[in-house]
Amino acid sequence: NGISWHLVMAPLENISVVLMLVFVAYIGFMFFAVLNVITGIFCQNAISSANSDKELSLMSQLENTKVLTSLISQVFSEIDVDGSEEITFDEFEKVVEDERLGAFFDVLGIDTSDVWALFSLIDHDGSGAIQLDEFLQGCLQLKGPAKAVQTATISYEQKRMKAKLSNIEMMLSDSVATIDGLSRYMQKSKGSM
Repeated sequence: NGISWHLVMAPLENISVVLMLVFVAYIGFMFFAVLNVITGIFCQNAISSANSDKELSLMSQLENTKVLTSLISQVFSEIDVDGSEEITFDEFEKVVEDERLGAFFDVLGIDTSDVWALFSLIDHDGSGAIQLDEFLQGCLQLKGPAKAVQTATISYEQKRMKAKLSNIEMMLSDSVATIDGLSRYMQKSKGSM
């Protein structure tokens, strides 16, 4: 409930049109300056809030990983029935039969339908037994759907393997041609004697 702009402008118009235009320019400049300051404050608050959310998300993720690691360690102890601090295939195979342990793997998104394949994936050193660190690392890597990095790594490794196989195929083809040529040469040599 302020004064009408027209009431303020009328006396200036009577004095000078230039003063009236300066006043309009001043009011316009101040209006946009105030709006700019308000927009800046709003943007700064939004940026601070977003950074705070990233930090909270990171802290939450770290806490979740700690809790999950502790839970996986407990499951390892339950599977390791003989207390040898390693899980054999026979012990691991019982995971499928135990509904509670099977549910644990289901919650992690790890498919237990092929027990031997899962055991082989977790047993990184191929020793035939899984130690706690292998179990932790394997479960953390296998949990959930495949990540883009894992898919890209598999694709890259497949391309490298395909290139190596192509090289081996060419070398074998060259070797067969060389052996075939030597065989013909030897047959000719025998025939001419």
